[in-house]
Amino acid sequence: MKKHLRHLWLILIFFALSCAYFNTFYNAQSYFDKAENQRLEKLGQKLPNSVLDDYGKSIKRCQKVIKDYPESRYKIPAMMLMSKARYYRSEYKSSLEELNEIKHGDNEDYAEEVDYWIALNKWRLGKVQFALDALHQLSETTDSRDLKSRCLLSRAEINLELAQDSVALEELEAAAELTRNTSQKSQIYTRLADIAFKKGDFEKALSAYKGVVKTSLTRTKIEYAHLQILKIYRNQGDYKTATRKIKSMLADDKFKKIAGQLDLELVQLYMAQNEMNQAETRLQSMVSDYQRSAVSAEAYYLLGQIMIESHWDLEKADEYLGKVGKEFNKTPFKFLASEKQKDIQLYKTTKDNILIWEEEKSKPDSVNMNDSTSVEPELPQEYDPAEAYYLLADLEAFKFNRPDSSMLIMNRIQSDFPESAFSQKALFTSIFIYKQLGDSLQSQLAKDQLLENYPNSEYAYFLSEKINEKELEPIELKYKNAETLMSTDMDQAILSFIDITKTDSLEILSASAGYYLGYYYDWIHVIPDSAVKYYSWVTHHHSATEQGVLALKRLNIIQNIISDTLSQEMPFLLDSTITDTVISD
Repeated sequence: MKKHLRHLWLILIFFALSCAYFNTFYNAQSYFDKAENQRLEKLGQKLPNSVLDDYGKSIKRCQKVIKDYPESRYKIPAMMLMSKARYYRSEYKSSLEELNEIKHGDNEDYAEEVDYWIALNKWRLGKVQFALDALHQLSETTDSRDLKSRCLLSRAEINLELAQDSVALEELEAAAELTRNTSQKSQIYTRLADIAFKKGDFEKALSAYKGVVKTSLTRTKIEYAHLQILKIYRNQGDYKTATRKIKSMLADDKFKKIAGQLDLELVQLYMAQNEMNQAETRLQSMVSDYQRSAVSAEAYYLLGQIMIESHWDLEKADEYLGKVGKEFNKTPFKFLASEKQKDIQLYKTTKDNILIWEEEKSKPDSVNMNDSTSVEPELPQEYDPAEAYYLLADLEAFKFNRPDSSMLIMNRIQSDFPESAFSQKALFTSIFIYKQLGDSLQSQLAKDQLLENYPNSEYAYFLSEKINEKELEPIELKYKNAETLMSTDMDQAILSFIDITKTDSLEILSASAGYYLGYYYDWIHVIPDSAVKYYSWVTHHHSATEQGVLALKRLNIIQNIISDTLSQEMPFLLDSTITDTVISD
């Protein structure tokens, strides 16, 4: 009897120990899975601290399994799980050490998986070609469709970093065909769709976004995919399909969360078809229906644009634009609305000064000379009316999208002020305005006239040197294009602003582009490192501008916050697994 009891106790002890390390490993897996779900949902974005913390908790429990139960069958799975968690926390060296330990332990069941994760860590540590070769070899030798797919997906990510977008697209398409894992298929379709959309391959993007809708289990991704599908229909000119789809979705409570974005897309459809009255009516109802939101902020911005381009009502435009930031402080349109308000104020001031000058000019000379009771002239003696007219024309063409009206002023400058330096400048700018109007014949005539009449001017030299047509585009057109993209494709708008800072760094408008990028990464898509980068760029290249002064103030605040945060956190980091992450960042 005693012998049986002793056996029973041994069984119970063994069972208790088994439960202990099983529960510890189960908890490690649970934290890892929780972090993975959030990581996949935030794909392409910087991981929040909560996700890194969950990976950290998974690592601690894996360490406990390995330390307390070194002989258990969960040791190798725990090491494998820990190495993956470390990878996602950017602890690549530590992850690599653990993977090499598994590899040298002659664990056949994990051989291919270990080789895959070693390749990823080598990539992150700068061994790009090694990673590409290892992933290619593994995809050729493995019998696992899932692993083949993951190898192709990872190769695509590497090629995207190398700006090999076409190669990456092919690899993503092959990966999507191979995988049977729904979550992985959704991830692949998302990457494939976004890349194809940015490249303008709308057919491929449309197919991929439909794949996201079918395979994704994340509501946010499905909603985003639907919105992108609508944009593609609009870009393809399929307005009927897009309108029908939007109205169907607005009637479905399942899409209630994105009703505002659907309304905005419907407005874009109206505007694309020049149905400005319907667009305006819809926007007026939206600012009431979605008060104090990102939607109402963008609606007010679009209303301001409509007041300028359709009604030429600068007072009303200024009123609407002034409400953008008040509706939603973090809207990406706040900065642009403020810039547009400055343009409106400059236009009104310039127009008023021209009226004063014209009134002074119309007075008889005797009144001007002999009337001792007259007040001091309101304009400075060095006031140049040709310069003022040119500023009006420039604002109308490049800030208010009124090229026809601008050309009338440009022609007047050439006829009324032929000896002014602004006559040459007006003729030069006319080349681009005609180009904006799509009148290549008049653009060429203006160019020929400038080269003939002013062969020794800086403008003639510019035209003779700049052979590439793209280089002839002034920065105003680039900036205007970036502005327009904001309401249709924010990612592409950001890329356009970045391009301005790279190719037109000394132009005054690049200060606005750089400051907006800093503002975007500071308040909207919060990435402090990027905010610091672009604020610093503005202060370096345009320190004397208003944007330079504002950038410097915000730069000092951010750097103080970062400094204070690090000084507070550092004592606790020494005993934490997050230390590697902080150092690598």
